[in-house]
Amino acid sequence: MADIVVYGLTQNNLKHVTFRIPKEKITVFTGVSGSGKSSIVFDTIAAESQRQMNATYPAFVRSRLPKYPKPAVERIDSAKVYSDLDLDIYDLYETWHFSYGQLDTPLEELVEQTISSMEMTLAE
Repeated sequence: MADIVVYGLTQNNLKHVTFRIPKEKITVFTGVSGSGKSSIVFDTIAAESQRQMNATYPAFVRSRLPKYPKPAVERIDSAKVYSDLDLDIYDLYETWHFSYGQLDTPLEELVEQTISSMEMTLAE
């Protein structure tokens, strides 16, 4: 599987940075305050992945999703959809409850179903 390669990143305080991130491995970004860690992870990789994911939804759904600006890069290779799994499952449960009324399924089972569904989506 090809690595994610970012060419010419000029996001925030980063100027013309090119780097490679191996896929299917845990990657940690470390550095002093202001070195660009968040710019790489959130403003570039996660934002581009979210933009790609949002593009797969119908126009009706896309019009209601948050808009992410295109990262300031020359190009990003092999950046397939990435999911930042930082979600609050209880907020999700409340949303389901609000949308569908009384749920007969216990929260733990909903969590397992959601995680299983996300794992299948990421594996595709």
